[in-house]
Amino acid sequence: MEKKFRLLLLLALLLTAATGAWAQDAKHLITATYREQTRSLEQPLPYATTIGELYEAVSGQSFSDLISSMSSVGMPLTGITSRNTSIVSIGEFNGASTPVTVIADGETIINLIFGSYVQGIPVSATSPLYAYMKDGVKDADKWTVKVGEGQAQALPIGGLKGDGSETVTLKYTGRLKVKGVKATSDAAPAAAAFAADEYNEASWDDTNKKVVFEKKKATTTPVAVADATTDVTWGDEWYTVSGNVTITGTVTLGADTHLILQDGAKLTINGQLDAYTNRKNLYIYGQRKGDGKLNVICSSDDAINSSAVNRIDIHGGEITAVSTNLRAFVTGILNVYSGKLTATSDGDNGTIQFCSSFDVYGGEVEGTSNATSSDSPSRGISDGGYDKTLTVYGGKVTATGNGREGYGDYGSGINCYVKSGTSGIKFYFSDNGTDWDEGTSYASATSVGGSNDAVATKKRYVKAE
Repeated sequence: MEKKFRLLLLLALLLTAATGAWAQDAKHLITATYREQTRSLEQPLPYATTIGELYEAVSGQSFSDLISSMSSVGMPLTGITSRNTSIVSIGEFNGASTPVTVIADGETIINLIFGSYVQGIPVSATSPLYAYMKDGVKDADKWTVKVGEGQAQALPIGGLKGDGSETVTLKYTGRLKVKGVKATSDAAPAAAAFAADEYNEASWDDTNKKVVFEKKKATTTPVAVADATTDVTWGDEWYTVSGNVTITGTVTLGADTHLILQDGAKLTINGQLDAYTNRKNLYIYGQRKGDGKLNVICSSDDAINSSAVNRIDIHGGEITAVSTNLRAFVTGILNVYSGKLTATSDGDNGTIQFCSSFDVYGGEVEGTSNATSSDSPSRGISDGGYDKTLTVYGGKVTATGNGREGYGDYGSGINCYVKSGTSGIKFYFSDNGTDWDEGTSYASATSVGGSNDAVATKKRYVKAE
């Protein structure tokens, strides 16, 4: 009797984040574009290379030839940066040997800086789909797969889009008779949502020059922030925000306060967030998505106000501070690790004012002053005359002064000492927000925006990235 064979083929499209021994070795799809030339590489993350090797892999051209041609027209390579260092980090600047590391899924732009000219290389890293044979399938080595009109390849293969745009053809070259073919999709389970008492704490990894996150739990059960139409005092507690919450009145910190902005939450304070009266510290955290919002809008005073000796740390979330009378954000020590801080004011002497230190490790900071008084300076960021330093390690900082003429250093976006915390960070200055200078990486604290500084450092628009 003819012997019958039954073969069940399992063609699994498996995301690399899924569990399982084979999946742990799966590679990511790293795509880069240079002058409309797009090429992709498959590498496990983190993928460490150099800017020269990456450029040549993308463009098919010699990086040394690029350097030579730009230098010949008076534009030597002066820097290499990444707009999102959590996706692609740039090591110590060293020409073609400058280290480039693709760290995680996402998109960024690597900027090649040739004096005043910047050439961007968009880079994205994705978790591609993989086709492979189920363990134990007979004649597993006899199967090949062809994607579209490409060449047949032995399994496993990666780089599949899985969006319906590809035709995947299987071919069996052995002697067994196929009775059935089954396709499944084993996507990695979605990351679990954070509980109300969970948050991400960010810190700076000085070895790898990047922000890292650690999921933690509040040390006490957080108090849920509720709607209020009167002044509120927060005590010695943790607080958490979910949904949309509005407080119309002043929120005073009676003790050091830890505030968790849950994913998708929004807290609006129509009044002042006062950490000054009782000289308390404020710590703000986000969760997995980091999109929780805190909006403080004040028409009579500083919007978010702390003392010259206290601190405000931002670990995540989107914080907006608006004052139509004085300053938007005032504190002694300000640390921004992640998220976004947007501050706008019509008052003088700095929309964001720090009196001790201001360190930006990641995320975005935007300070815009619209002061119009003829005897008032207009500064997006200021140290309040304390001769202190803004240090930028990563992320992006923008300061804008929109004041009127009539003051000694009218229109300066910034008035303080500045310093580049990493070699890739440069400060740029502009009169109009469009035409920027070539940028400077400050190795030591340098005063900018003051009445005794060079004219080039007293521009209305300032940014660091």
